[in-house]
Amino acid sequence: MLPSLLLLTATLGCAAPREVKIVAAAEPEAPLTHRLELDTTRLSRGAADGQWSVAGLVEKHLATVGLVRQGKPEADTIHLVAELPAAGYALHARISPRPEQFCGFLVEVVQLSGDVLKPVASAPWWAIDALESVFTGVSTLRPPLRGPLDEARFARFHAQAAALARSGDDPPITPEAYIHAARPLQARDPDTYYSPASGPSHVLPER
Repeated sequence: MLPSLLLLTATLGCAAPREVKIVAAAEPEAPLTHRLELDTTRLSRGAADGQWSVAGLVEKHLATVGLVRQGKPEADTIHLVAELPAAGYALHARISPRPEQFCGFLVEVVQLSGDVLKPVASAPWWAIDALESVFTGVSTLRPPLRGPLDEARFARFHAQAAALARSGDDPPITPEAYIHAARPLQARDPDTYYSPASGPSHVLPER
């Protein structure tokens, strides 16, 4: 776990009751956003006491797709940002307390502009696939099977992504286009950065 998060994760109580607030009008979420309520009692049953926290579990999954850092501090809430190989894109995760042993978990694809995180409606294939991988993994309340993305592989993928972007072979796509896009042949621990135009790949059969 990131050293700077040790104290914060220790003090974040996901079971703390919160006063219910009525919101008159909520901002619509960007299409590349997933939200989930995590049952922390299931997490504690699945791991030895103190082995990991909700924030630690989220961090482990983010680390499989990007370089993780702590986001902007906020009372009772943890923000984590995973910079992705696709230049200018990242995953932003937010973990906040909910009543009755639950934690609120949100993860979204954002564009980076300094310290500003801008939610997006489209992104390169790799960024959307990273979002789906992290959300699915955290939903299981189990640690990831895939190892963390180290700095050497990140640098290699980043260079490959930049070359594809310059040639127009890694354009932003919508979530709908992602569903129908070709998939890489090597789905786990890839050796190269992937976009549908870069292949080799296979196309999922029509349903």
